[in-house]
Amino acid sequence: MQSQRRGWHSGSDTYFVMVMLTIPGLVRLFPHTGPGTAGMLVDLASLTGDATIQSLKNGIGMEQRPRRIAPFLDQWFVSRMNRIRPVPDIDRIAAAHSILRRGGTVETAAETAQLSRRQLHRLFHRHLGVSPKELADLERLHSSLQSVQSGRGEPVEGFSDQAHQIRSWRRRLGTTPGAYAHAPRTPLANHFDANGSTLEVAYYL
Repeated sequence: MQSQRRGWHSGSDTYFVMVMLTIPGLVRLFPHTGPGTAGMLVDLASLTGDATIQSLKNGIGMEQRPRRIAPFLDQWFVSRMNRIRPVPDIDRIAAAHSILRRGGTVETAAETAQLSRRQLHRLFHRHLGVSPKELADLERLHSSLQSVQSGRGEPVEGFSDQAHQIRSWRRRLGTTPGAYAHAPRTPLANHFDANGSTLEVAYYL
């Protein structure tokens, strides 16, 4: 769960492949991994075990091109999903997240999940490493970013005022909506806009 802007730089001999998961997908594939992981770079082997990662490395190999690696990763994630039994909490997390991403309150999210606020907080922290309020803040920022990126919607929606929006952008992204709108667009931003996709899954902002 990335909650801050992060820069990535690959060398000439490095392939960079981004895999983004929905909130339910993250909990489904890597349950109980929240504490101490939000905003951090985490070694996948610490979540899945060395043997699993070795099989992943062997499957990808060293010579494959990125367009061949992506389908293999798809198969790896599907295979992992089929091997792991869903945690009982996943439906409640998905229901609460659905409320939060639409701008609903933490109270409404807890009621929808049939939990108290304290129980929902513990559940989110256990699986995601963030509180329901923090996730709601990220969803609001994400929606604002999408609006500025695409020119559709209202970037200030969900914020108390424009000053609140700008403070959130500066704190999380290190820029302002106006500066971002006038900056050169990256290939990644163009890709998601052209394909009608959203950066909703790993909060790679």
